[in-house]
Amino acid sequence: MRIRKVRGGRRKFKEIEQWKNESLLLSDYWIKEYNYQSADIVVHPWCDISILNCKIPSPYGKCRALIIEGLIEIYKSWKVQLDKLGKPYYLKIWLRDSRIEKSEVVCAFNERIEWYENVFTKAKKNGQPGPVHFGSVANKLNEFNWDLHLDEETYDDSDLAEPHQYESMEDYYYSVRWFKKIKKKARIVEGVYSNGNPYKNYKVKMGNLWVGELTNP
Repeated sequence: MRIRKVRGGRRKFKEIEQWKNESLLLSDYWIKEYNYQSADIVVHPWCDISILNCKIPSPYGKCRALIIEGLIEIYKSWKVQLDKLGKPYYLKIWLRDSRIEKSEVVCAFNERIEWYENVFTKAKKNGQPGPVHFGSVANKLNEFNWDLHLDEETYDDSDLAEPHQYESMEDYYYSVRWFKKIKKKARIVEGVYSNGNPYKNYKVKMGNLWVGELTNP
C-alpha cells in the first residue's frame, strides 16, 4: 500500500488549534438526547476516508504534541462544565499510542457510564505507568492516571459484501483475500445480542489504548 505524504505543517497547526477550540464546549443536545459526547480529532487528512488505496501516516513531531495537548485541554474544559451539573459522569481520554489520530475525549451519563467503563479489553501494564514516550508532552500526560487496554479494530462477516455489490469481480476477490487475512490474525469474540441473535466479531490488535483521567479529580 502506498504511503501518502502529509504536507503543509503550519496549516496543520492552525487546523489543530481550530479543532481544539471548537471542541471545548459541551453540547446540551448530545448530553440530553444521547447521554454522551465525544471529541474526535477532526483534522485533515487524518479524519478523511482514504479512497486511493494509500495509507496516511499518523501525526508525529509538533503535530502529534499539539493534538495531545488539545485532548488534554478539551478534557479539562469538559470537566469544569460537568462538575457544575452535579451528577455522576464518565470522563476519560482515550489515547491510542500508535494511532494518535483515532484518539478522543469521551464523556457519558446514566447507563452509558457502565458501558464505557467496560467497552475495552484490559491489558497488563508490565511496569509502564502510562504513555510516557511522547517527548515534550510527557509531563502533561503524567497528570493523569492511565489504565492500559488493547487498541483493536472490530470486524464481522458483514464487512465482506456480496459479489454484486462490488464494481468488479477483481474488487470482490481482493476483499475476500483481505478478509481471510483479517480472520487469521484476529481474536474472535462471540456472544448474543439483546434481541437474542448471535454474533461473531473479529478483533485485530492495532496497538495500545491508554484510558486516562486526572489524578486529582
